[in-house]
Amino acid sequence: MRRKFLSVTDAFSLFGIEARPIPDEAGLKERYLRESAAAHPDAGGGDAGRFAELQEAYRVLGDPASRLRLLAGGDVPAGKLGSPEIFMLVGGTMQAANAALLARSSATTALTRAVSAAECRAAVAKVAQALEAIKEARARLDARLRELNARWPAVEPGELAGLAGDYAFIGKWEAQLREAEFKLAHG
Repeated sequence: MRRKFLSVTDAFSLFGIEARPIPDEAGLKERYLRESAAAHPDAGGGDAGRFAELQEAYRVLGDPASRLRLLAGGDVPAGKLGSPEIFMLVGGTMQAANAALLARSSATTALTRAVSAAECRAAVAKVAQALEAIKEARARLDARLRELNARWPAVEPGELAGLAGDYAFIGKWEAQLREAEFKLAHG
């Protein structure tokens, strides 16, 4: 069961680090390892509840979308679809991948299997292209994140929320593409 943090300071203060868009990753990791080792249920005097809390806090702080949601106050407006160009690319790629997977699963003759194999290879190429676009989009988001971090704390919650939403969509799209890539390769 995942715990939901009610305020920004909960996750950041749990590790004693400053609440900001890009935390000190080395310091965060060091504190997480030290604190979680002490709280591990198998350690003498360990606390399973605290250990789970530390794991969730580390997961949240390690994910830009979750971290930015915390900094924005948790309220990220719904309805923004990130980059329309990437949305269209991912949508078209997923349609091609699903069509290729359907063709492969229904192929019963040598000819239809050969045709479906060609469709799968074409879909794999489209997935690779879409994943490259996702990688480039993530790099642009990372640049925006660094810019917000440089201006911190003079950043509006709406900026944080918008960037959190963009990261969330990129993450979802990448996961969908990776799943399609796996199915096409191991079908």
